[in-house]
Amino acid sequence: DQTSSRLVVAIEGSELIAVYQCNALSYVVSFQPLGYLRGPPDTIITGLAFRPNFPRGALLTATFSNGKISFFPMYFKPSII
Repeated sequence: DQTSSRLVVAIEGSELIAVYQCNALSYVVSFQPLGYLRGPPDTIITGLAFRPNFPRGALLTATFSNGKISFFPMYFKPSII
């Protein structure tokens, strides 16, 4: 996302999306797993994008092989470094 607080990774060949919290202190970057998001069953993820400037955290849009679009709001306060 635009705040660099969240990273999502599509799990190849599935409807699962792994979500990580990102922390960047100086030259050290750490990733902490937060969990998984699941799309419609028996689909494959075809696209992922964060909405720019989502005021309450991050808004992820995911598209799937069956043509469905899902929105996943992630509410958090970004840390200020």
